[in-house]
Amino acid sequence: DVFAMIFYLLSRYEEYGDTTKDSHGRFPSHASLAHQHDFLKMPLVDLWIQRLYSDIQDRLSNRRMTPKGRPHSYPSIDIDMPLAFKYKGPRSYLGLFRDIVSGRMDTAQGRMKTWFGGTDPFDTYSQILEFAAERTITWRFFVLLNYQRPFDLNHLAHRPEMKRIVDQLSPKHHVGLHPSYLSHQSTDQLRKEHKGLCDLLQTQIVMSRQHFIKISLPETYRSLVELGIQEDHSMMYPDQCGFRAGTCHPFRWYDLLADHVTDLVIHPYQCMEVTMRYYEKMDVEQAIAEVTQLHQSCQEVGGTFGWIWHNSSLSRAYGWEPWRKVFDHLLVLSAA
Repeated sequence: DVFAMIFYLLSRYEEYGDTTKDSHGRFPSHASLAHQHDFLKMPLVDLWIQRLYSDIQDRLSNRRMTPKGRPHSYPSIDIDMPLAFKYKGPRSYLGLFRDIVSGRMDTAQGRMKTWFGGTDPFDTYSQILEFAAERTITWRFFVLLNYQRPFDLNHLAHRPEMKRIVDQLSPKHHVGLHPSYLSHQSTDQLRKEHKGLCDLLQTQIVMSRQHFIKISLPETYRSLVELGIQEDHSMMYPDQCGFRAGTCHPFRWYDLLADHVTDLVIHPYQCMEVTMRYYEKMDVEQAIAEVTQLHQSCQEVGGTFGWIWHNSSLSRAYGWEPWRKVFDHLLVLSAA
């Protein structure tokens, strides 16, 4: 039953009843039907719809039908740590001590250079905006506004420097909320962060992506709906690239327990640099091959190729320098 299977994948039916969770309380990719039956790398829902479309055309050949849409890309940047070393106060000296004791002398030297007027390694925003101007790319930035160790590390969340950063991004690009690690359990915390970003930009924020891709259905999406969020950009697995909902087209969220189609639009994403490097243990060449294949799969069904990078991953710090090659390749794919 193709309609039942499409409903099963888009509604994320399997995530409601499965109690399998990873160390962060997330539904892992290996528990999914897509992983177990080896179709996670395929936009299966879109392929089924294409087949259905073709069958209808065969039967009603005298009628004109709408062709598939033009493929495009959603390049996006998550801002978890807006700056690495600046404006941290006494914590900077503790960080320097840890760097030296741990033998991270390159990081220690970078920290001290920043203190004496050098550019902070995570301050990559000018680069990102230059890339956009060169290739006519519109970015989607998702900003974390919380500081609570060990997972929420925006030490500028309530400081003037944060406004300086977001003011660079907002005139020509889209800015959304990056709800903090535990906000999926607390509507009050989510509301506080949303208000903070709205106040910072002096506009209503309608886009969101969960930090750590932490989704708990239906609670997380119900909280977003209550807040007035219109778009969620969290639909991918943090531990494996692919098509979590079987599609690369946006779709409206169906609240399974309430038996209700909501106005919240879900935007699927297919890959993230952290997923490829830390979870799937890819090298640069493997990552380039992976994103190329995912992009091709999206193009074949006229869908949207969505990918996630972090401002911190564009720095030379923490071993990210070789991954610039993957980032540049993604830019080429997005501008194609």
